[in-house]
Amino acid sequence: MFRPLVWQMAQATNRMKAYKLIHETVQTNSDFQHERVLELLMNSAQLELKIKRMFKQLLAEKVSHWTKLRSECESRMDELSDVFSGVKPLTRVEKNENLTGWFKEVGSFVIITI
Repeated sequence: MFRPLVWQMAQATNRMKAYKLIHETVQTNSDFQHERVLELLMNSAQLELKIKRMFKQLLAEKVSHWTKLRSECESRMDELSDVFSGVKPLTRVEKNENLTGWFKEVGSFVIITI
């Protein structure tokens, strides 16, 4: 059925009155604080900016860091090659009591299980 225009306007006006009443009731009876929401938005924007800067820095340093680590790995592999050829002793190893004990323990475990 087609409703008369006056009826539709009356319903819209009643809806607006109800909305305003609900809105005013919620605002007066709640602890909602606009300042806290704005502060939260500002803090999240600052966090987003910091993270963005960190990722930019990581991406900028990625290639140089990879190149440095690759050359270090290459030199260590060359050194291991020399060590196992019997030409050169392993020079970069520092004394470590914890690792010594661990290797002895693993060695005794291998002996027991074999």
